[in-house]
Amino acid sequence: MKAVKKWNEEKIQEGIYSVMKKNKTENMPSSKLIYETNNSFALSVAIERSGGFHYWANKLGLKQNKSETRFGNIYEQECLRYLTDHKYNGEAMTTKYPYDIFVDGVKIDVKASNLFKCNHGVFYTFNLEKKYPTCDIFVAYCIENQKQIKKVYVIPSIVLQGKTQLSIGEKTSIYDKYLNAWKIIDDYKNFLMFVKNRGNT
Repeated sequence: MKAVKKWNEEKIQEGIYSVMKKNKTENMPSSKLIYETNNSFALSVAIERSGGFHYWANKLGLKQNKSETRFGNIYEQECLRYLTDHKYNGEAMTTKYPYDIFVDGVKIDVKASNLFKCNHGVFYTFNLEKKYPTCDIFVAYCIENQKQIKKVYVIPSIVLQGKTQLSIGEKTSIYDKYLNAWKIIDDYKNFLMFVKNRGNT
């Protein structure tokens, strides 16, 4: 039986530099590149559980791929546009915040993924980074051909508590009940309003 590798900061750092060396890159490797190099998500999961990809990029003084950063920003803006168009009072947060959009007290973290093919199947994969979420809701954009929004999931963070990665099937998923479930934002808003006004009743 193969022993399970125990990850500590030294092993994670070695793993990151190993992937960089094999791919002759000076940038922080993405989860996809790590999988393609190691045929395993183990290092990615270790990175996510110990601060996340942004944390490790900053820790090691590495740049992240500009296209990935731009890709994420595009869908943060898309989410904010959608919310504004539907009469929500949303505000984009700066990078110092652990979530992307603040809507009437509700914290939203936006994720986006292109279709990912590997030995295990075809799916969209999202790095959640933290085992215990700092947002109330995840909005996950599934992207086709690098630019077309195929489907959008609005998932309460409590549903994903304990997970550092979200995988959604190309055709169907156990999370399909959260497809376009924007009403969940209203549920959170109503709950917060109830708590806020409880002392006045």
